[in-house]
Amino acid sequence: MKRRIGIAAFILLLGMSAPPFVSAPALAQEADLGPLLDRLERLERDIRTINTRLANGGGGATDGGAGRALARQGVRISDVEGELRATTGAVESVGYKIDQLSQRLDKLVGDVDFRLNALENTARLGGQAAAGNGPAVNAASKPPGVQQVVPGQGAPPGSLGAISQSEFTSAQSSMAASGAGRQAALKPQSLPEPVAKKPGVLPEGSVKERYAFAFGLLRKADYERASEALTEFIEAHGDTALAGNARYWLGETQYVRARYLKAAEIFLEAYQKAPKGAKAPDSLLKLGMSLSALEKKREACSAYGKLKKEFKDLPTRISKPLAREWERSGCR
Repeated sequence: MKRRIGIAAFILLLGMSAPPFVSAPALAQEADLGPLLDRLERLERDIRTINTRLANGGGGATDGGAGRALARQGVRISDVEGELRATTGAVESVGYKIDQLSQRLDKLVGDVDFRLNALENTARLGGQAAAGNGPAVNAASKPPGVQQVVPGQGAPPGSLGAISQSEFTSAQSSMAASGAGRQAALKPQSLPEPVAKKPGVLPEGSVKERYAFAFGLLRKADYERASEALTEFIEAHGDTALAGNARYWLGETQYVRARYLKAAEIFLEAYQKAPKGAKAPDSLLKLGMSLSALEKKREACSAYGKLKKEFKDLPTRISKPLAREWERSGCR
């Protein structure tokens, strides 16, 4: 633009300084430059106006608008940065909680494995003890000068008591003479003092009151005492209508503590004792779930199948978990 202004000014100076002897065509050409000169003057005025505004800060309106826009963008960027920091903190917190849950889960799995192994060992030892002719009685300590008597080969290891040699000889003579009295001769001469019976958990009262007390312990999540109370109730009132319910809830006290082997035994007994009882479907369902937790999928499916076969119209509280467990165990 400056170059164009300079050219126009040069032309203007030439026109003003033209000598008198300039020909008529030259004057006509000068007259044609009028509009161009007018435009040059307007351009000069515009340039002066712009220079004046720049000198006086006249461009502040435009700069101010841009500044406000930049300020708004800065605020938004600050907000985004704050949200990003908050999100990062939340992610780190969630990651920490996940680590804690993983550690707790590892401990829980280890504890469950330990309990299952202990239960399996207990069941194995119980089966070996049941294979004998009767319960084994701990042998009395052998005092000086006393001979220990060993039972017959069919009995489990142990001793039924201790007698002296003279008493044993006398017993043999008596059996030879009369052919009787051997059991009396082999009977221990002294028995340990009977262990005092542990006080019961259930209070005195009617059958319903005692059942309500035991069930109240279960609702309070006091599973240990609830188990004791329900066991005591079954022993005292096993022939009543509430015994089936008590057996089922006794199994629940074991199931919620991940004692699946014991729970399966109790649920099976509850169903066998009352196959048409009110809690029979519940017992079969929890029997299958306990077996499934023990990785006995085939046995669990058998329990679920029996539940479907024996009970057609199941309530929703049983049918929904049954369908879920049926699919989870891969039953067909």
